[in-house]
Formats: sequence, structure tokens, C-alpha cells
Amino acid sequence: MTLKALDDALGASQNCKILDIACGEGVITAEIKKRFSDADVCGIDYSISAIEAASRQPGDIEFAVGDAYHLPYTPESFDVAVLNNIWEHVNDPLRLLDGTKRVLKPGGYVIISTPSRYRFRNMVRVFLGLPVVFMSELHVTEYTVGQVLEQLRFAGMETKVIDEPLRGPAGGVLRFIAFKMAVPTIRAMLRLIGSHHSPEETVFYLARKSG
Repeated sequence: MTLKALDDALGASQNCKILDIACGEGVITAEIKKRFSDADVCGIDYSISAIEAASRQPGDIEFAVGDAYHLPYTPESFDVAVLNNIWEHVNDPLRLLDGTKRVLKPGGYVIISTPSRYRFRNMVRVFLGLPVVFMSELHVTEYTVGQVLEQLRFAGMETKVIDEPLRGPAGGVLRFIAFKMAVPTIRAMLRLIGSHHSPEETVFYLARKSG
């Protein structure tokens, strides 16, 4: 889905610079480079061991150790920045976004992926009177779709939600009922009432910096 968001942002353009922030061991960074082979692709992470592993990824990719709040790049040097599953890990995502916008060219894009707080499993829990649970104990919080949209609009970003059903098999009767029958029905009902909630595990956002 990150690659689909990049397609939406860049179209047929390959002559661009892409920054993968909090790239970890560079698995997605390498996929980005494979898809956009003529682009200048960079990855940055605060973990020295992660960047050491990332440096072994195939392709001509520039990896660096650094702080996502204080990116060590010149202003307006990237066309696209990818924030893949970091939004939920930081105490101040708007501060993270400020630093990201600094290195983006006017009209550049930020691609954000983050868990949907009211994904299907949590919707079921709320229906049963149980509290929502986070995907990971390492998450600071998990936001609703509406909250992320509000954060991005507050930051002056033009934003589009890229929220499509995840493809793939649903093994077992219960999983088939849940993900091939219940989730599509819930999606239709949410659209009908104009709700921002998403039953998907992860939601992607394509946000554009004003030109």
C-alpha cells in the first residue's frame, strides 16, 4: 500500500528524491527503490544496528543514522517522505511532521501509515463492552482516522485517505466470516453514515505540502 500511495503521489515520474523515515532494516526502502529505480532513495533510522542491517539491502540507497525530529538534510530537498508505522510511536507526531515538512519541496508529499484505532477487532471489543487494545505495547497511542486527518489539516496539509480492503486469503471459517463478510458490510455502513472510522488494521494517508 505504501507503493500505491507513492504511485498516487508521483505518477509516472521517476526523477525524484524519496526519504524513508524510521526505515528500520530497510525492507520497505528497498522495495521503494525497486519500484522507482531511477529515483534517489534515502533511509534514516535512529538505530545503529538497524541501519547496519539496512546497508546490506540491494540497490543504490543512501542510509543514515539520525533523529526523525531533527532530520540531517537540507531544507526542501525531497519530493516524498514516507512515515511508515512511526506516527503511533512518537509522543508528538506534529513535531515529527514539522521536521518532515522542512525537508520537503513545495508541493511535496508525506505518506503516513498508522494503525486504525477502531479497526475491526477493536470494534468488536467495543461492542462487547471491552476497551480497545493496541497492536503493540511499544505504541504511545493509536489514533482514529478522524484524529489523524485533523492533525494533518492543522499542519496545513492537503490530505487524502487511501483506505482499501487488504487483499489476501482468509483462512478458517471464522476469519472468512470476519474479513470477507463482516468487514465489507461494516465498511459499507461507515460510508453510508459518513464516518471516518476504518475496520482495516492500518490506514494510509497521502498529505501534500502547500506549494
